[in-house]
Amino acid sequence: MHTPAILAFVGTTSAAAHLGSSSLFHNGWMPYEPAEISTYLNSTILTTPSTAEFTYPGTGLDGPKVHPVNGTNFDWWYFDAVSDDLPNGDLSSVIIVFYTLSHVAFFGQRQNDSVLAVSIAGTLRDGTRSYINLQPGEATITTLGDSSAGQWGSGPNNASWASSPDLRTWVVTFNNELVNGSLTMTSIAPPHLPCGLPTPLATELIIPHVGWANAIPDALTSVDFTINGSALQFSGAGYHDKNWGDQPLFDVEEYWYWGHGRLGPYSIVWFDAGSLVDGEEHFSAYVARDGRMISGSCVAGESVIARPWGNQTDVPLHPPTNGSAPAEGLEIVFAEVEGKEMRVNVTNVVALTPLGAPIARWTGTMEGGFEGERVWTGVALYEEIVG
Repeated sequence: MHTPAILAFVGTTSAAAHLGSSSLFHNGWMPYEPAEISTYLNSTILTTPSTAEFTYPGTGLDGPKVHPVNGTNFDWWYFDAVSDDLPNGDLSSVIIVFYTLSHVAFFGQRQNDSVLAVSIAGTLRDGTRSYINLQPGEATITTLGDSSAGQWGSGPNNASWASSPDLRTWVVTFNNELVNGSLTMTSIAPPHLPCGLPTPLATELIIPHVGWANAIPDALTSVDFTINGSALQFSGAGYHDKNWGDQPLFDVEEYWYWGHGRLGPYSIVWFDAGSLVDGEEHFSAYVARDGRMISGSCVAGESVIARPWGNQTDVPLHPPTNGSAPAEGLEIVFAEVEGKEMRVNVTNVVALTPLGAPIARWTGTMEGGFEGERVWTGVALYEEIVG
């Protein structure tokens, strides 16, 4: 999750594919011949009617989902990483978001006149936080099958990402006077949508009016940035997804708990969200091991549930509100992982956002597993959003 900015769709071009291999490496996906599509954007806020994709067509998993972005919808690409050595005192982490949205589409209030932004929030080894938000005048996104590449800004002052056609390797690069360097990822877990693997006609809705696609649930990641003159260098667990919507986010979302981590040999992702549209709680569970998804469901009672714990006060922690006490961690229960229940406890280590912000984000340590079996440990990065 993330911050404000905005953008205008100008046009797309397509060309014959130059690669003929499958763009997804999940179970059983058939190869196809992808086409390359480029979308150019500028920062102008449009009032043009727009359409959003909420059913996966079989390609474009990580591509733009809203055409065009106007003043009330949104689309963004999110990347993060947390140090493997967090339990031993290395507090390093990084969060990078490429935004195409207006302040209205995010918070419901007019504040600026741009739809393009890119932010980087870094936590140094000692826990010192650094945040930079850039608002370039133009951006280009290119998709090839399910893979994507994007560049915000032009010339020598830009930020970009690029993936291999099979979604296995990714590089995010900053070339700016305030921040420069790169994040490199090698995926170790197959991509997924809210209810499971990306198969044609699968839903992309995590709650009504909000889509979610997770191209990298877990990755071996190397980070090497200089932010405001300070070095941020570490290796750890990396992640990449995207969210989009056809209405302002806080008009449709009541709250959500989202996060990911590496628990021993398992890659896990959870999403537990309340909707203002239907008044329901929505869920998405994901567990992978050895490069294979072993649990993926969005069915209530059969997927996952997440609840905050700690800071005993008279103010309930769930459902969270702007007056809720900050959590000390999360308890996460995956109902069905190869026939067994997986329980995971996450404990906050570093608060990555200011106290009282509508988005509360942490890095944390995890422990858990299956009842009567070995207890695994690991690291996580996660958030709570209050509508």
